[in-house]
Amino acid sequence: MYSRRAWPTNPRAMLCGHIFCLNPCLLPPNSNQTVVQCPICFIETDVIHLEAVAQVKPPEMCTHLANPVSESSCSTPKPCQHSSQTVCPLCVGNFQSEILAQLMKKVTDLQSKRTALQLFKTQITDKLPTRKHRLLEDVSSVADQLFNVSETSLKKTQLFLESTSAKEKTVVQKMESNLLKLKKMRNDLLETARRVVKNRVSCRRLPF
Repeated sequence: MYSRRAWPTNPRAMLCGHIFCLNPCLLPPNSNQTVVQCPICFIETDVIHLEAVAQVKPPEMCTHLANPVSESSCSTPKPCQHSSQTVCPLCVGNFQSEILAQLMKKVTDLQSKRTALQLFKTQITDKLPTRKHRLLEDVSSVADQLFNVSETSLKKTQLFLESTSAKEKTVVQKMESNLLKLKKMRNDLLETARRVVKNRVSCRRLPF
């Protein structure tokens, strides 16, 4: 199946696991392509993800081919353009069939998972309004509780201030009353002092 006439040049491993020469098997010279396609399984790989492989022998090229066929049984072997390595189209066809079967199985699994994911998404979407309503109720309840606590505290503070204001008013009234009494006592004392002084002056003027 393989021709061992030449060693591969610039071998690159693709995401699918196959190994091919970078130029010109995967990319034409001076190409600006960003994606390459595997010649066997047609799986695409970004050029930046091509992994350089060192010390690769020609028989290791396309090692994933199923049921290798000897070179004598291949009627039209397809040569690698760069390393002159030949690949049997029959083997490639067999391998593609296996790859397609595996891909179909993966597609079926993905479709099943996609259905489950869609169902899960629908369930979440259906439950979302209920959860929003519950969240709104919880927020409203907490807000009401905070408002009630604040209102109660405000009323207590208002009553305390009113009570304190009434007490202060009573104290001020008592102080004003006492001040009036003190003024009256002061006036009375001044009047008494004037009388005493006047009497003393009168006593001095009397002849003995």
